[in-house]
Amino acid sequence: MADVVIDLSPLRPAYRPGDRPRLSATALDAQGRPVPAARLRWTITPTTTATRQGDRLVMVGEGRATLEACAGRVCRRLGVLVLDDRALP
Repeated sequence: MADVVIDLSPLRPAYRPGDRPRLSATALDAQGRPVPAARLRWTITPTTTATRQGDRLVMVGEGRATLEACAGRVCRRLGVLVLDDRALP
């Protein structure tokens, strides 16, 4: 693998507890082509802020969480921010 791309849809600057955006990742070869048979490993910390349920990222509580998707030795990270309803417009 040459790269891993994480997709969170919809992508927002911040989420609310209870939000469930769609979560996916794609492993890419050196030419940038998807590798459909690649096995992806997910890590999400802390799980008190966000957790993964199938193809969804579930925002559990306020804070910052880091998502990491790995294919082989190649990993990519994405940070998310979860704020209380009162902090968002």
